[in-house]
Amino acid sequence: MGKRIFVIGNGFDLGHGLKTNFEDFIETNSQVLNRKYADLKNGKNSWSEIETNYKSKLNTFISKLDIPFLVDDEMSSIIDAYGLNKYGDVNYHGYDNEMFNSLIDEIDIWVKLLCDFEREFAGYLRALYNDYNIRNNFFPKEKIKVILESANEILSFNYTNTVEQLYGIDDVIHIHGNINKKIFLGCDTIDRMNEVFVDGEFPSMGSFEKSKFGLQEMMAYYEEDENHKLHPKGSYVRFFNEIMTSVKDSADKLKELLRIKSKNCLPFRQEIIEKLKNEHYDEVVILGHSLSEVDNVVFEAINNDAHFVCYYYDKEDYIRKRKVAKQFKWQCDLQLSKELYI
Repeated sequence: MGKRIFVIGNGFDLGHGLKTNFEDFIETNSQVLNRKYADLKNGKNSWSEIETNYKSKLNTFISKLDIPFLVDDEMSSIIDAYGLNKYGDVNYHGYDNEMFNSLIDEIDIWVKLLCDFEREFAGYLRALYNDYNIRNNFFPKEKIKVILESANEILSFNYTNTVEQLYGIDDVIHIHGNINKKIFLGCDTIDRMNEVFVDGEFPSMGSFEKSKFGLQEMMAYYEEDENHKLHPKGSYVRFFNEIMTSVKDSADKLKELLRIKSKNCLPFRQEIIEKLKNEHYDEVVILGHSLSEVDNVVFEAINNDAHFVCYYYDKEDYIRKRKVAKQFKWQCDLQLSKELYI
């Protein structure tokens, strides 16, 4: 058969009888937790895609970051409003990008909310599904045991140690941690931020419209020397650089904030992804993973010329996973998962 990797997600735990859904956690104190974490639900009022919803919310904020980098537009409006002083400098002191600071405050609320959820969810899992409780209250499944024992590697997106405790296999890779140490919830939003951030440059003469108004605007930024050659006005360049410095400082603060809940900033996860890229698998078996977008980068790292076996839960799950398999260009067999848990 060659080299085989077995990838498991939360459906694996659910199939063994563990209540490890986010919804199960919420129901332990629904009145309080529903209210506290209401904004983490998705559009269908479901708890199932918290990380996807978190990413969507943050991307909405980050999409606004194109605006601060049109620094020449912002600079022009400030100069029109405040004018120049007697020294020819912009009559505006202590530039501070209010939109950026407001954005940081908004995102800080979301980061803290997800951190709280992560901490409380981990506590819920540790109380109910620690190693002792799994070992003594749940049972292995024979068909799954056969698959597990034939795998060269087991990659788990779960936080519990179900494989280790029920099947006696210790070398399981927990890509997002486990309850014995620390779990991690998050997404790759920091990558989206890097996409929208561009270097600002002082407007060149070619960047102005070739019209009367464009010429007037250009002459606001440039001045002629005695040889009638145009040069950037020093006062404008200084103010432009002041704005860019402020934007860069704010951007650095925002990046540090986003790193807190960015999966792609987890060193261990990055090591696993690099390892996957450098391996060649003959077969990939996926059980209990939703193939949600937040984990795309992991599946993209696995060579797509392998033979994929992907288990689905119901008809809706089958249709969605068939679509994802086509997106990844997998040669994929889709099989019903309930047969494995009998």
